[in-house]
Amino acid sequence: GSFSYGPIMADIFSWVYNLSGDNPLVFILIWKIFMLLVLAGCGVLTIKLAGLFSPAVSGVPLLRDNHKVTGAWFMLWFAQPIFLFEWVVNGHFDGLWLIFLLLAIYAAHTKRWWLVMPALIVGVWIKFIPVLIIPFFVLWWWQELNVANWKKSLAQMGFGLAVSVLITFLSWWP
Repeated sequence: GSFSYGPIMADIFSWVYNLSGDNPLVFILIWKIFMLLVLAGCGVLTIKLAGLFSPAVSGVPLLRDNHKVTGAWFMLWFAQPIFLFEWVVNGHFDGLWLIFLLLAIYAAHTKRWWLVMPALIVGVWIKFIPVLIIPFFVLWWWQELNVANWKKSLAQMGFGLAVSVLITFLSWWP
């Protein structure tokens, strides 16, 4: 049969299956705990992104001093029935590539261009959908270039592309 996901997803499934001792119930339990952690990770990245845009949330890099905002955010985040049902109950793993997409958005906003492409490439090799978003990030990077930063920005992107090639090579290694 065919497998419509990337090689990183195939490896993750293989690792979890081996960790479960070939027991389907243990596999399901490990997978659901892993998806719960991914849901929490997406929540952390989302609140970090919100902090870039909203002064009310800006004190929450990782539960720094504004515990009320963080607590309210996580209450709202974990109260979303579709997230809980799809990610945790059904074990749907779109959150895996989404966490890398959110990381790429955060890295682009914070001018860490060396991290953008590797994050996107990991997302692509989990599920191919993020490949459709890469042109958006290339355009974003291009628009950030100017006379003052072109050398640093080009070096960062070059390093990120080199890491992406390495990730691709390792992901598709037999």
